[in-house]
Amino acid sequence: MELAQKYVYNVWKYQSFSKAAKVLYVSQPSLSAVVAKLEGELGFQIFDRSVHPIITTAKGRVYIEYLLEIYEAEKMLRRQLTETDNIEQGRLDVGSYSFLAQCVFTEVCRHFKQKHPKFTLSLDMAATAERLRTKWIDLLLTYTPSDTEFVAVPLHEERLFVALHKDHPAATPLSDYALSAEEVISGAIRSEKEIVDPTLLTHVPFIKSLTLSDPDERLSRILKEYPTGCYTTKKGIDFDVKYRMAQRELGAIFVSDFYIKQMPRDRDQLLYFALRSPLSYRTSYLQYRKNADNQRVLDEFIEAALAYCRSESIPYPLKPTEQ
Repeated sequence: MELAQKYVYNVWKYQSFSKAAKVLYVSQPSLSAVVAKLEGELGFQIFDRSVHPIITTAKGRVYIEYLLEIYEAEKMLRRQLTETDNIEQGRLDVGSYSFLAQCVFTEVCRHFKQKHPKFTLSLDMAATAERLRTKWIDLLLTYTPSDTEFVAVPLHEERLFVALHKDHPAATPLSDYALSAEEVISGAIRSEKEIVDPTLLTHVPFIKSLTLSDPDERLSRILKEYPTGCYTTKKGIDFDVKYRMAQRELGAIFVSDFYIKQMPRDRDQLLYFALRSPLSYRTSYLQYRKNADNQRVLDEFIEAALAYCRSESIPYPLKPTEQ
């Protein structure tokens, strides 16, 4: 925006030559002279000076609309230039508490750093919505998005399965419903292999912690209440530990197909059981604050995460197929 246009814009904004002059740190006569010269070049008056506060003329309103378009275009240009600097040398703090985030974020961060080597990425694997709210992190992977406070982008759908060691005594009565890891990964779950009646699991001892994880809470709602036979840890533990406990025949866990696919080690020691319940499906979301300052960085990171999940995911929807 040229100097004369800047003067006109401020006179319109403040509806006063004197106020505009004060904001621009120029004398009022100087400002008035510049505006009058521009009006002479245009061949019409922009402002009606006969009223107070001053207003634009009919042609002046058209000219102001033109100036506003220029102003917005310049703002967008500055923002894009700033974002270009930010994406090359800026910082992004991402976080979650899930295994999916460990897989997605670490892989996306690796590719992001290759493309933008000077960019700083920070991973917080104990992040919560409160940390996003207080700006400790910029992006959160969650299964419980807030529709009103943040922007939530669907990332990936998972299906949860009961996993139990094949030699555990509790697995024998469920043999008709047993699935292999390959069947789970393929996504071809026949309807007759699904457990419809949750009471069939009342004899199964589940491994859980006192602070229930999202899978634990979902399983609890499916079964209405936990079976009496449980292996309970006193504190919240990493899911990898629960997985190893299940491999040692200590009990069953509720595990996602994504986890099963990413953990090939000894996964065939376990049998998997599908529950016919909407609660056995869950969607993860990438969530960020509204009106984020680093929107371009967020957009690029989110697109990379979506691309990773598309390439690594099990085919969806994972609905039961008829034989």
